[in-house]
Amino acid sequence: KKGDITESIQCFKSSAYNGNIKAMQRYASYIYNQGPQKNSPETFEEALNMFKKAADKGNIDSIYSYCKLIPKSDEYVRYLTIAADNGVSDALFAYAVLLWNGDLIPIDVQNELKVFDELMKIKKHSNEKSYGLLGNKYTFNATFIANDKGISSNYKKALFIYMTASNMGNSDAMCNAANMLHEGIGVHAD
Repeated sequence: KKGDITESIQCFKSSAYNGNIKAMQRYASYIYNQGPQKNSPETFEEALNMFKKAADKGNIDSIYSYCKLIPKSDEYVRYLTIAADNGVSDALFAYAVLLWNGDLIPIDVQNELKVFDELMKIKKHSNEKSYGLLGNKYTFNATFIANDKGISSNYKKALFIYMTASNMGNSDAMCNAANMLHEGIGVHAD
């Protein structure tokens, strides 16, 4: 049986406005995601401000929640980096994509590969999409960047990653693995 949601939210709100960091996060999360006025501009602003207050006081969940609500900017990168550095897996993924695209952050292939490798250790992101993206990065880096940037080719690792994503049902990875196997790329030592 659930308790009294209305009363609990009022308690979270009072506690949040009295400076309790965890209450700030819980209250902002509720009004943004579930509250009766969740789609109103006023509620969005209240949730945004509450997430920012909690984020600025070090609440990791609020840091990433705030980051998701603000436009991509230097502030976005700053908060995203903090969340990623603190192991928030969704933030790591978003950060890796920024590194991949060169959006707001200069492309840094070495760091990007490290971030994607770390993502594979997190069960939530150890899925066919992540493996497919990582496989793309290894083959892209090996094919187009290795000679220019001094990055070593790793087709064998790319093939392994594509096969892993393929076994998880990623059809693009299946096609890429098939192409590599057909051409003999990654089958033997690079």
